[in-house]
Amino acid sequence: MRIPLAHLLLSFALAGSHFALAATAATPAPVPYRWDGVAIGGGGLITGIEFHPQPGAGLFVRTDVGGAYRWDETGGRWVSLTDWLGWKDSNLMGIESLALDPRDPQRLFLAAGTYNHPSFGHGAMLRSTDAGRSFARSEIPLGMGGNEIGRGGGERLAVDPNDSRILFFGSRDAGLWRSPDGAQSWKRVETFPAVATAPGARWRNEWLDHAIGIGFVAFDPAGDGAGQPTPRIYAGVSIAGTENLFRSTDAGATWQPVPGQPTNLRPTRANFGPDGALYIVYGSDPCPNVMTDGAVWKFEPGAEDRWTDITPIKPGSAMQFGYSAIAFDPAHHGTMLVTTWNKWAGGDEVYRTTDGGKTWRPTLSGAEWDKAGVPWIDTMRPHWICTVALDPANPDRALFGTGYGVWETRNLTAADRGERVKWTFANRGLEETVPLALLSPPRGAPLLSGVADIDGFRHDDLTVSAVQHVGVRFTGTGSLACAAAKPEFVVRTGHIRNHQPGQIHGAYSEDGGTSWKTFAAEPAGEGEGRITVSADGATIVWTPRSGAAHWSRDRGATWTRCAGLADGTVVVADGANPKRFYAFDAATSHLRVSADGGATFAPRGKALPQIGPAHGGFADGFTAELVTPHGRDGEVWLSIRGAQLFRSTNAGKSFRAIAKTKDIHSFGFGASASGRRNPAVYAAGVIGGVDGLFRSIDSGATWQRIDDDAHRFGWIYAVTGDARVFGRVYFATVGRGIIYGVPAE
Repeated sequence: MRIPLAHLLLSFALAGSHFALAATAATPAPVPYRWDGVAIGGGGLITGIEFHPQPGAGLFVRTDVGGAYRWDETGGRWVSLTDWLGWKDSNLMGIESLALDPRDPQRLFLAAGTYNHPSFGHGAMLRSTDAGRSFARSEIPLGMGGNEIGRGGGERLAVDPNDSRILFFGSRDAGLWRSPDGAQSWKRVETFPAVATAPGARWRNEWLDHAIGIGFVAFDPAGDGAGQPTPRIYAGVSIAGTENLFRSTDAGATWQPVPGQPTNLRPTRANFGPDGALYIVYGSDPCPNVMTDGAVWKFEPGAEDRWTDITPIKPGSAMQFGYSAIAFDPAHHGTMLVTTWNKWAGGDEVYRTTDGGKTWRPTLSGAEWDKAGVPWIDTMRPHWICTVALDPANPDRALFGTGYGVWETRNLTAADRGERVKWTFANRGLEETVPLALLSPPRGAPLLSGVADIDGFRHDDLTVSAVQHVGVRFTGTGSLACAAAKPEFVVRTGHIRNHQPGQIHGAYSEDGGTSWKTFAAEPAGEGEGRITVSADGATIVWTPRSGAAHWSRDRGATWTRCAGLADGTVVVADGANPKRFYAFDAATSHLRVSADGGATFAPRGKALPQIGPAHGGFADGFTAELVTPHGRDGEVWLSIRGAQLFRSTNAGKSFRAIAKTKDIHSFGFGASASGRRNPAVYAAGVIGGVDGLFRSIDSGATWQRIDDDAHRFGWIYAVTGDARVFGRVYFATVGRGIIYGVPAE
């Protein structure tokens, strides 16, 4: 439960505490900011690419954790459509499915929800009548899995091409759902076969157990005419070994299995071609996952319901892979693209046919690749291709998505002439990464980053994609710190995929992150974890992911356990005093301080508030956070979940609770405002009853909101100001990459 503020203050007074409220005036008017993404160039899985069927009417993308985007042809970049989602709705940043109204280019629908688990709550249907510039929200009582196994299939959500009021949605574990009023309300279709929720419609391995359910819904466009519900609808269930493709001939009232269908594989995606046939791609497992088999089939509805296997290359024991996506040229019957999945021998491929699948040509093998100024993808080949699209207005233009961004060609028909297809990395604006750590040092590059799956970067220019950390590479860098008085000395820790014995999870740099050297050893534990370094760079303290904090004074050659700290306790260095370190003991709610370079820690001052209850979902992303501003001797700030933000200027002997603050889930410091000595403070959380991103130039006495209702960016964490440029702020997001802002005036 939450402790009322008045009760909390009374408890402090009765205990003889040194706590006091910082006097805070009313929150001033918001400060307008301009926002952009720090250029990385990509990083996340593109799960869907959709052209509107009307030529030139729009191009959209969905991602697993980074929301949805619209292509801006004039600006040559992707524009995010879901930045208005805030902290409490951050689970909706994962897009399960995207649907366009074939009759109206302005109508767009998103099935939103990242994880299908009770702790994250239900998903939601987002509907737009202005091509995604604004959305209305409809509730639906089921979970979604935009970042779960099966997210590469689809589309689960479909608009009736003859009656735009009608939509169907194939859920993961709750069957088929129908909306009669443009996605405003939803009702389960009780007549859909129970196989959609059967155990076989799940996918399990040693770590995961995900419901896949109904992977796609497809309306037969040869309906009875505008204004009348389409009678023939198809839905595919991700299950193998039994019938998995179902058809309704009465607008969804009843459903039957399609005769003669292949049942040895799971259907992944399906679309109707311009010839009226339904084309289906299959895999041994849902997409994305490791596939060992797959196929492409053509189904021609009619009196005989004819099936034809048109698989480009048959997988076998020597070359195991599956198929994942399909797209059509609506102006040229028989012209289509299909993509492979998990084809490691020779690499994944986008195959093209112009004769309905009788013959196929590769478009990636032997192609020309334009990396578009994104150096870190130089060694990466296309993989995790679970979506492909053809421009209905231009037969030479096609796009496909990968595990790190979007590739585009504008000379696709060169493949028909046996010439090289040129692919360009077309990812500008689509910064779908999950940053883990941010550092703005007093000298050197304005920003250093740690990023999940792609390690991290030294950002000398925020507008240009940087080179990944040089010298030592991790799968993802999770912690960064520099010596406040010697910022050229930087330390970092990170995750190593497929870790081998003897590999070290930590590194240091003596040139501001330009190059890195591995520590000679690491503390006992599971590596990674959190790291800090004293103001003079002489002492490093590292708390592994599982284990106790250890200190080193020989650049990581040897490590000694810090006395007085429980396992897992995170340590931060004082911003000026090289001998002082701080740690927050969550079990006792005491700040613990070391005055001997991290060797021993002892409690200081009175107990702080207990950590409050979890909020569920992404909102439960923090418990407590300690931050020390560079150059400030004895100044330490602390946020505690369920309580306020606290400040100490005497090395933790006493704290002041910053009034009006609540649930500050991340905060940091930046350059001082003109005429002031204290650093600017940036905080994400609730201040003055408003949930947002705030700035204070007077140590928390007053605050100004700097985000707005159109720019919330989901779950904001790892907030820090620029150490040299007043007003510039950086923060990490779950899926929208690193965002930075500067005052608009």
